[in-house]
Amino acid sequence: MIRYISLLLFIGLSLGQNIVVAVFDFENNGLNDAQVRQVTSRLESELEKAGGLTIVERKQINDLLEEKKLQMSGIVDDDLVEIGSMLGATHILKGSVGKMTDNYYTITAKLINTGSGVLEETANYDAENGLPVLMKKGLRALARDLVNIEAEKSGVVQYELSI
Repeated sequence: MIRYISLLLFIGLSLGQNIVVAVFDFENNGLNDAQVRQVTSRLESELEKAGGLTIVERKQINDLLEEKKLQMSGIVDDDLVEIGSMLGATHILKGSVGKMTDNYYTITAKLINTGSGVLEETANYDAENGLPVLMKKGLRALARDLVNIEAEKSGVVQYELSI
């Protein structure tokens, strides 16, 4: 009986610490729009594969953004935090991806807490051998960095109840 109670407590606490992330389109610095959309989509996929985070479905984000665009002329960071919160996200992920030279690409991701609006973490990756390297290696490394940072910060707390 005691084991079951401690297991239930552990499961409840683990579920209570779930990090839900809304990934917004990244800022485009020198790529075409289709490439930026693909980078954002791939990063969502890599975050999901890395585990430890729940990703808000892209359609939900787009639907809410369309609704908000009718009310606002320009969306700023505070609006993204509000939209993330409305979606049930604990964090939003935004950033930029850019082309510096023909073969040098860079990406920066920022994880912002929707409760406080505080920038909690950033991660960067530079690909010196072109966009394919950024897609194949960079986004995976970026996702792992973000997931590992959040896992270290939140930790898994286990309580044991004894009677």
